Amino acid sequence: MQKPIKSIILLILAIIVFEVGNYTYHIINIAAGYNAKIMCSCVYVSGRDPESVLSQDIAVSAASFIGTSVDRTDQSASASFLGIKRKAIYRPNIGCTLVSEIEEDVLRNQVIGIWPPSNSPADTIWPYGQVDTLPIPDGLDLSKIEEAFEYAFKEPHANNPRYTRAALVVYRGKIVKEQYADGFTKDTPLLGWSMTKSVTNALMGLRVRDGALNLDEIADVPEWHQRKNDPRAKIKICDLMDMTTGLRFAEDYSSPSDVNKML
Repeated sequence: MQKPIKSIILLILAIIVFEVGNYTYHIINIAAGYNAKIMCSCVYVSGRDPESVLSQDIAVSAASFIGTSVDRTDQSASASFLGIKRKAIYRPNIGCTLVSEIEEDVLRNQVIGIWPPSNSPADTIWPYGQVDTLPIPDGLDLSKIEEAFEYAFKEPHANNPRYTRAALVVYRGKIVKEQYADGFTKDTPLLGWSMTKSVTNALMGLRVRDGALNLDEIADVPEWHQRKNDPRAKIKICDLMDMTTGLRFAEDYSSPSDVNKML
């Protein structure tokens, strides 16, 4: 009777060890990938110093225990811990890409039809060129705007810094206030995070306006049309834009969830 009990206990312990090890691996893998990508984008796209990225972006994240470094020779950034290593590479006019599933040499040799934006003439008004210095529109309480900016850039808690990099207020097509942290300017590219959703929506709207896109069309994702009666084959472009596809997605930042794998 004792042998079966021992066997069951050992089996349970083995399962626990496997699950803990598997969970830990995924945590480290995701954290290393996050650090490598953030470091790569901040250094090669934003032009920031690696030390500032380590102290301001990585040290305050949940992935701070991962060692992260840059390699200027091949314009990459790497992060590793306990033998688990991730690498992100910079490609001009494209940005930084985490090496994942596709081999690095294949990524570097990809030809993508993206070109850098042309410089706008000096006499072009913002948002394409110079800021319009004419008087700001009526109806603004500038003191309230100043208060908001002072709050945004103030660091009241040393252990919980805000690290505001840039703030800008546009009212009726005019910039009425802008401010940048030390080391940042109006020309510093910054990570867009979820603000990118708004930009994507605007770009899609332009395509719809030009008659080049119909939001009611079925989304052209080949994997969703390979199996008969796959419910994903009914997902429309508008469902993707509204984030109402019905696809399961876990936004839990404390575990190896979908959102952390994405980041």
